[in-house]
Amino acid sequence: MSSVRITLTAAALVAGIAAGGLQATASAGELPPGSPRVGVLAGGQLLVKEGNLYDSWVPEIDGVQKFEIAGDRIGVLTADSRLLVKEGNLWTNWVEEAVVSATSGSPATGSAWCATTPRPRSRTAR
Repeated sequence: MSSVRITLTAAALVAGIAAGGLQATASAGELPPGSPRVGVLAGGQLLVKEGNLYDSWVPEIDGVQKFEIAGDRIGVLTADSRLLVKEGNLWTNWVEEAVVSATSGSPATGSAWCATTPRPRSRTAR
């Protein structure tokens, strides 16, 4: 059940990342009310702040085209077309979920992007 939830969340992050166009300037992600995290994409680097607005920005990853924050998950689409997701605290390792490719449209508009190569997962007993 957990792998299904992760797959669906990754798919939602892909859809959210692909829905908007690529941005060349600093921008903030759209957050639901009460979200404890704020993210900004500045010059290809994702910076995230969690909790108090006076806390420091945490550099998350470079080479980012787009990002989404959903609860304690952060998803990024990198310049080399990889979808990376992390769950939990801001210092958790990134997990490659898929390689994203353009099937039609333009990368500049973000149209018609889809995940074509999901990363296989090994199953562990719980």
